[in-house]
Amino acid sequence: MDSKNKQHYDFSQQGEQAVITGYFRNNILSFLDIGAYNGIWCSNTHALALQGWSGTCIEANPAIFVNLMDNYKDFAKISLVNAAIALNEEITQFHMADAVSSTDKEHIRQFAELYKQIRTIYIPTITLDWVKRFMQSHYDFISVDVEGQSIEIFARAVELFSPKLICVEHEHRHSDVLDAAGNNYKEIFRNDINSIFERK
Repeated sequence: MDSKNKQHYDFSQQGEQAVITGYFRNNILSFLDIGAYNGIWCSNTHALALQGWSGTCIEANPAIFVNLMDNYKDFAKISLVNAAIALNEEITQFHMADAVSSTDKEHIRQFAELYKQIRTIYIPTITLDWVKRFMQSHYDFISVDVEGQSIEIFARAVELFSPKLICVEHEHRHSDVLDAAGNNYKEIFRNDINSIFERK
């Protein structure tokens, strides 16, 4: 797909991209993608990167990270981090089942029938405090897709970065997501997978 066609392609899962790009219009800002996968497939941020945004993509799966590096080799304004985001910095077990991976083995087990094989390795985790200290102190848009821990990371991202817009995989825990958003954010979009909140 050439760059001209990419500009009009929806990379997101279920229409999130239209909400995100519509909100920011033609502004060129910065994003943080937590659980970026390969940077293109089911991505809430690739359209922003194509517009010229700066950003940080974080992906824990080392095999997928190779694809992420290849897909962003020509994007000088995008930083890539191969680690898992967690609430504490440590070395932890990481469970991989093809397209789905997580530090939460119980969460991954629900996909065992689909993917048949789960592989476990050990990887480092970093916190959002680390990201703010070493990568960037402010992001205008944040996408959170951390299998099994998205809501907890979402709550910390809101507290630490206070982005203008944030998208989170709600894991069918909608009331928990609303609680985590707090009084400073309003939900403006929700589908079967994600919720998008804007800062009031």
